[in-house]
This record gives sequence, structure tokens and C-alpha cells, in this order.
Amino acid sequence: MQNSTLSQPSLERSAIPLSIPLRALLKRCYSSESPAPALANLLDGYRGLVDADRVALIHWDSSADPKVLAVSGASSVPNHSELSKSWKDLAVRLQGASSNEQRNQILEEHARSCSMATSVAIPIHRHSPVFPGQISGQSLSPSSSENPSQTDASASSATSLNPSLQGLIILEWASEERSRSQSAVLEATIPWVRDACEVCLSRSTRSWRSWWIARWRRWIGFGLLSLWMLQPIELWIDVDGSLQPSVQRFVFAPCDGYIEEFAARDGETLRDGDLMLRINSPDLRLQRLQLESDLRIIDEKKISLEVSANQISNREDTAALAASRIAGELEELKKKRESLVAQLQWLATEESRLTLRASISGVVVTDPQWEEAQDRPVRRGELIARIVGTQAHWRIIGHVLDWESGYVTHAFEQAQAIPEELTAQFTLASNPRVTHAGTVVGIDRAFRTESSGPSLDIRISPIEPLSTPRVGATAKIRVPCGKKMRWFVWSRSLLDSIHRRFWL
Repeated sequence: MQNSTLSQPSLERSAIPLSIPLRALLKRCYSSESPAPALANLLDGYRGLVDADRVALIHWDSSADPKVLAVSGASSVPNHSELSKSWKDLAVRLQGASSNEQRNQILEEHARSCSMATSVAIPIHRHSPVFPGQISGQSLSPSSSENPSQTDASASSATSLNPSLQGLIILEWASEERSRSQSAVLEATIPWVRDACEVCLSRSTRSWRSWWIARWRRWIGFGLLSLWMLQPIELWIDVDGSLQPSVQRFVFAPCDGYIEEFAARDGETLRDGDLMLRINSPDLRLQRLQLESDLRIIDEKKISLEVSANQISNREDTAALAASRIAGELEELKKKRESLVAQLQWLATEESRLTLRASISGVVVTDPQWEEAQDRPVRRGELIARIVGTQAHWRIIGHVLDWESGYVTHAFEQAQAIPEELTAQFTLASNPRVTHAGTVVGIDRAFRTESSGPSLDIRISPIEPLSTPRVGATAKIRVPCGKKMRWFVWSRSLLDSIHRRFWL
């Protein structure tokens, strides 16, 4: 098993064949990211490997007081607190012992006090001997747990513990038979387990330090992120709109009919009063023929009645009655004729509207298909063309949706109260790389229902003249609505949707 955390003596011992359980135990220990689970798994696995009743790890921290860092089989220990105190006392006494005989005696006394048959203490430090106590008359000597080249170093350290000792692994057996049967396994696995504990303990020291550093880094990072998210930035509302001239005239068909003549062309410049088109209306022509026919009939009846009135003799008894009747009929014909004349005058007015002329000087904007519109039928109220004033100023008409209108109207009212102009930005779809500036000149007071929902019309006047403007060009408008916190600006769409879903 390759592991860069092993010491050089451990690498030299790699020639010793390892059993499959020991390999799995060490692999699981070294693969753990956190030291605490690694030590717990190591002690649990080692307890099963050597068939011990309890395995405890004693660790000396910076305060020089021993602490029980991990215990194997803790669920089977009824008085864990008392055992922890006993293990701490054992570690202190072993650290103060000056010879192996004294350490063996301390281990035997500890085993009797804990009702155990055998206790073994393994120092966690490189080149350190084992304090075995007695395992059925056998002793784990330093020479049996280390290479022959390390015997002198182990013997020289047998009199006193190294001051840089990291900890002790304490193994306890309640049966001498089981401890005697596991002596060979214990002797072969001590170097590997001791190195694994040493690596985990050193990693634990580093991990606690790195944990505190990482913790403060997290808090500092969280604080900086919070300050950054609480910074006020400009809230921009995006609005869709179109480019429209401020002065324009729409040309509609005055009645049903067909195009008799179309004199204007798309993009052509006209003066006030120039001919645009003529419309022929069969309905109006038919009405004129009917009215003129009725007028002729009335005139003929009038002449006939006047002739009859002249032929009445005054010597007849019925002359007065006949004259009265003829006078009444003449008066009725007169009223009818006046009505027909008035209808003809109205009809003349309607026919005059069939000739459409430019109401202002400007440029004609129409469908190019109207250029070949001879005899093309039209219906009353149909849009035929529009005239854009030559000196007209352009403006942007935007549609502010209902759930965003509050931000825009509030910003506009605040700008009027100062007073100052509310400056917006817009981009035309025909030239998206150029951003123009404009001032908000007005907002409608009532909503209009669009396909996307109720909306307000906002009118924006460009600050600088536009080059080659086109009527109806699509515009993307951004209206500033004051300073808001960054987190609110970024999450505004989500907050608005939640508000509309649950509160509106």
C-alpha cells in the first residue's frame, strides 16, 4: 500500500507482508478526510484485529494534560467516565516512570484495577519501545517491534519517555488465552498502527488550526459578501417601446370604394394641400343619381301643378277648393325639393372628401404596395398612409407593465418634485450598439390593456437628434428608479413574482 504520509522507517518495513484486514484498516484510516472518524475507525478495526476488549487512545495536547481522544467499544463500557480517569492516570504514571520494569508494574496494577488480565501501552512516537506488561509470560521487547538497526535507539529511550510524545494506545484483554493467541498479530501490527495514529494526530493538529483559519475566513468572506450585497446600486426598469414622431397625420379611407388615383409614394415629400389620392365610391354616385332623379320628378310635378292652377276659372264654385289643394301640393313639393337639395349638398361634401390632400407638409409613410393600388378596394376607416411632419421631433413611446409601473411613476414624481429631468437610456433595434439618452416627458394616468397585461405609456424625448429615424422602430428602454440594495435589485423579479402570486 502506497501512502506518502508514512515515515521512512515505515517504508522500510513495507517488506513485511500485511494481511488483508490490516491493509483494509489502514486504507480506510488514511482515506478519511477528518481525523476524528479516522481514529475511531482505526481503533474499532484494531480492536477486532487483535481481539481486544477495549482500545483507547490517550493524547497530550498543548496543555500537557492527557485526554482520552478515542475509545473502541465504548458502547460496552458501563462506566466510561471512570475508565477515562483511570486511563489518564495510567498515562501520567507511565510518562513519569523511569524504567521498563516500573512501567510493567504500573500496567499490571491498572489491569487489576480494571478487572482485566492484560494491558499493553503503545507509545505514539517514532523509535519508541512498547510497554507490554505481561502477556502469559511473554514480553514484547523493543527488538521484536522494531528493525534490528533501531534496537540501540529503542534501548536508549527505554529509561524515559521522549518529551515530544504524542500519545498512548492502550489495549486491554479480559482473558489471558485471547491475549496470548494475539501476541504475534500484535507484534506485527504495532508499527503500522502507531504510524497511522501519528499521522492522524499530526493531521488533527493541522486540521484544527486550518479549521479555525477556514472558519475566520468564512466569516470574513461572509461579512464582505454581505457588505457587498448591501451596497446601493441603481435600479433600472426595462421597457419595450417604439420610435414615433411627435407630429404626424393619419390618412384613412372616408368611405367604402376603390382607389381611382394614388398620387403619393412612400418617402415622398408633400406640401400642405398637395393631392395624395382619389377614391371612387359607387354608393355615393348611386345616391347622387337617385337624388337628381327625385329632384327632376319634383320639378316636373311642380310645373304641372302650376299649369293646372292657371287653368282654374274663378266663376266655378269649386275653384277656391281646387286652388287651395294645388297650393298645398306645391308647398309639399317645395319642402321635398329643399330636402333633396340639402341631401345633394351633403353628398357633394362627401364626394369632396374622396379627394384626399396632405393636411401638413411632410414625408409620406405608406405601404409600398399602395403605389400600384389602381382600382384597389378600400373600406371606410382603413388606414392608407401617414404624413410625418418635416420639422417634427421624435419621441419614444414605451409600455410599462402594471407590476413595474410603481417604480417608474415614483421615480418620475420624485424628479418632478425636485424639479429635475428624469434621464432614461434607450437603444434602437436598428442600431443596437449605440445607446441614446432621453428625458421622460410624461406618463399616462390610465392603463391600457395589452396582450401582455395592463400597461402605462411612457413618453421619452431624445436629447440628441437621431440619424435616419424610422417610424415604429423597436426600442429597448431603461428607466432609472433610484438607488436600491444590490440583493434587492438582483432578486427583484423573484420578489415581485412571489408578491403577485400570494398577495395580489
